Amino acid sequence: MSTTISPLAVVQATGVAAVDLFLRTYADFVALFDSEELAKALQDELAIVGVSENTKQSMTIENFFKDIERLCFDLLERGALRRIQRFGITPEAQAQIERLENSARGIPRGATGGKRNSYQSADAPQESVSKWANFTNDQYNRMSATEVRNLRRTDPDFVAAVARLADEDTAKGLVGGATGRVYLKRSDGLYFELFRNQQPVFTSIFDSRAHMVYSEAHRLLTMFSGRGVQCQAYEMGNNALTDVSPRTVVPAEVPEKIWRFEPTGIMTVGQNQRKHRPGTFILKGNNGEFVFSIDDVAAVVKTCTQPGNARAWTSRETAIAQAESIPLPFQLYRHDGLLDTATHSGS
Repeated sequence: MSTTISPLAVVQATGVAAVDLFLRTYADFVALFDSEELAKALQDELAIVGVSENTKQSMTIENFFKDIERLCFDLLERGALRRIQRFGITPEAQAQIERLENSARGIPRGATGGKRNSYQSADAPQESVSKWANFTNDQYNRMSATEVRNLRRTDPDFVAAVARLADEDTAKGLVGGATGRVYLKRSDGLYFELFRNQQPVFTSIFDSRAHMVYSEAHRLLTMFSGRGVQCQAYEMGNNALTDVSPRTVVPAEVPEKIWRFEPTGIMTVGQNQRKHRPGTFILKGNNGEFVFSIDDVAAVVKTCTQPGNARAWTSRETAIAQAESIPLPFQLYRHDGLLDTATHSGS
């Protein structure tokens, strides 16, 4: 019996693969921003601008990847990402920004010369005081996108002033340099990359290192320590050594949380039902419904009946870590709503 593959499914699968490739290729650059807001900005830009003619003619991962590079650099160049930038540019992120600009402008990788990159480090010395020395956020916000774009291309002092404003915003918003994601480095300088045949693989290639949330890093560090492998966690954004141990000290006056499941009643009918991409995982509570969202403040796990409406985690490890962080019984399911492993309960 022949099977017809939907063209829309092909486009969606190609887009997901291209996005995953972009996130891996530009991991240090992506870590500068709120990841959810960055993804939303790219989606909005794609909806407005659309894909290139090359992609329309040949829907390949490479062409889609180049489209994402172009759209992302356009957003960066006109200052549309400044509001979601969480901290200053690291040397690793700066190198990836230059790579992003070269690709967006059609400059071959490894080529030298050409246009000077507009996003040099904010620490570069300035020879004289410019007219932008007292430039403020209010003044920047009143400028049009066209004016900003033209100044970025013609006035290096303006670029430096915008970088200064971004760094000032970062200093106000960060607490202790926390970025939300970390990578692991062994005592001999090798970086954790992946698991192969249930064994950890370490690499000397900086760009191949895996990055993860704090809870997953803590679980892996505990596992490695038990095997006699000494590792430490470093922030993705600023490469600072960080402690990913759970914060268990609770003031005596704070009452203990009593977690509960709460059905949302959300239902999607017909062809509008969502589908998660393969390789992701969802959780199901003992009330028979899937986890829709988690409210840590109210100690409520909201649930829904359909797997497509459930919250998805990008790996089995992160889903299990989430389940074990809440004192309620859960089961782990695959992206398509099929049971994956035995029940996991919080401690």
